[in-house]
Amino acid sequence: MPERQITVTTTVQQALAYNKDRTTWIMHNRGTVEAFVSQDRSAVVSGGFPLLAGGFVGKRRRDGEEARRAVFVAVAATTTDVRISEEFGDLPEDRLLRALEARS
Repeated sequence: MPERQITVTTTVQQALAYNKDRTTWIMHNRGTVEAFVSQDRSAVVSGGFPLLAGGFVGKRRRDGEEARRAVFVAVAATTTDVRISEEFGDLPEDRLLRALEARS
């Protein structure tokens, strides 16, 4: 998975845009302060998932999680270095569903 870097600040920013083809995303907080991750732009720091310094978080459609939605990040103070990796494509169940729909 290719990796890209973002600097997360106290201003809420969109780390991932909605992408119907994304199957997996992973974020790694390589900084020294806690970041927050949320699919709700209005509650990133107050209601987001805490991404501890050195920690990882991610979503995989294969596990029934919603990996296609937009994701927002922020920190409560200072900044932190976050790396993001994404995978795209069809899952086997996506191909099966399309094949079944084509038959009907």
